Amino acid sequence: MDEGPREFPQRSRLQRFVLAAAIASAVLVLAALCLCLIPQPLDDLSLDDADAKPPRDLREALERSLKRGEPVVFTQEEINRWLVQRRAPQAQAKPVGMPTAERIVVRLLDGQAELVMRRRMLGVPMTVSMFVRIERRADGSKQAHLHGGRYAEWLSHPLRGGRFGRLTIPQGFLVMALPAFSRTARSLDDEIRLAFEDMSVIRIEPGRLVLDPLEPQAGNPASSTVF
Repeated sequence: MDEGPREFPQRSRLQRFVLAAAIASAVLVLAALCLCLIPQPLDDLSLDDADAKPPRDLREALERSLKRGEPVVFTQEEINRWLVQRRAPQAQAKPVGMPTAERIVVRLLDGQAELVMRRRMLGVPMTVSMFVRIERRADGSKQAHLHGGRYAEWLSHPLRGGRFGRLTIPQGFLVMALPAFSRTARSLDDEIRLAFEDMSVIRIEPGRLVLDPLEPQAGNPASSTVF
């Protein structure tokens, strides 16, 4: 007996909305993973210029600046070439599948720096970075802030912490990258102390770092600005 065309129950609006939201979320997660796996470009750092002259010894330049009481300026290119020369060889062979750090370079922006670590995992290049700002307080002490400011002016939190590949990540995700950056920082203890503890004024500008051992004069906005 012909019962006619079968009727299937129509999905409710809520079910359709949930299904669409699940599909959209899956697409966003997949896109985020793809961005994480694509290394950020480092072409602007000019690391492979064979004609560039060897960099100064940053430690000697810092000590000379402190001794003479004169400001010193380091360019982004100069710092990065020095970091490439100073990179320490791996102390132990890494287990297969573990990421291996190749180099750390710095990108100097307006009021902040981006520390970029280039690594390899299973032969695939990857990058991870974190933003750093230096605050000089009224009493002369300095504080490092591991963030790159807001995502947007109207959004106070979360703050931009860095980038996994080409994906900008919130500050809280830096906990996964901090151990690797900390190991590198320990190998540069002397230079970090001279530059960021002994210097009175630290000014980060696009493409260059300005350090001055002399205290800023009264009324100078540098005394309370986050650089």
